[in-house]
Amino acid sequence: MVYEKFKEMIVALGIPAEEVHENAYLRQDLALDSTETVQLSLELKKQFGVQVKIAAREDKTVKDICDLVKSELDKKNGEAT
Repeated sequence: MVYEKFKEMIVALGIPAEEVHENAYLRQDLALDSTETVQLSLELKKQFGVQVKIAAREDKTVKDICDLVKSELDKKNGEAT
């Protein structure tokens, strides 16, 4: 679920869907700039209610970001129980 939603967010920025896969790096492969990564961070917060910072200095893969979101969701759900 996280991967599909995140992929939709990236495609909404104008990146062709066929270029978005788990091992694609946000900057190197998808050519996202800092403004777009901030937009993604804000959208992740809106969609999932978790804060995930996508650092400008560190190029992460789509899977890396999805794993971070899942980890934050697990923490959040752990606090709720």
